[in-house]
Amino acid sequence: MEGHALIEAEYARLTDEFSRTQSQAVADAERLLYKGGGTEHYAQMLARASGTPDEQLPELAKLAAQSGLADLEQAVAVVANQRRPGGTSPLFRDWVAKDPERQAAFDRLRGTPRAGQFYARTLGVKPPKAKREQIEPTAADLQKAAEEKAAKDRPRQAFFGYPGPRRRVGRKVS
Repeated sequence: MEGHALIEAEYARLTDEFSRTQSQAVADAERLLYKGGGTEHYAQMLARASGTPDEQLPELAKLAAQSGLADLEQAVAVVANQRRPGGTSPLFRDWVAKDPERQAAFDRLRGTPRAGQFYARTLGVKPPKAKREQIEPTAADLQKAAEEKAAKDRPRQAFFGYPGPRRRVGRKVS
């Protein structure tokens, strides 16, 4: 019963640490894929790309890639992904595939369960609570322990013999 509190504390510490690590990894992946440089230029490119009709997005993405305009290329990819959520946009997938770091971030996002699923999975490994009667030793357990102790003490008693009567001297018993 005392050990269960320690197990619960360790479980809480490990799940908190794991959750924090996973949350940070997801935030980093989202930042890489969707936030751009966080500059004003990226924000302008995102606004420009969002005003572009769907049929002109591939042409704009190709032009941005050929011109080396990374902010515009990312903005077009993000807009295309927003119009076809779930990473199903060919423009977005092509943009992600051009860089191994982006591909790793995309794979991280697709492979990490959402918060509800994550919580349910961590509960799945939570140590079970035991009832008092399940962890208290039964009569059979006590009998087995007594037999094991007697078996362990047998060689010592055979060598030293059984303790004789206690002698009393004054107030002390020896």
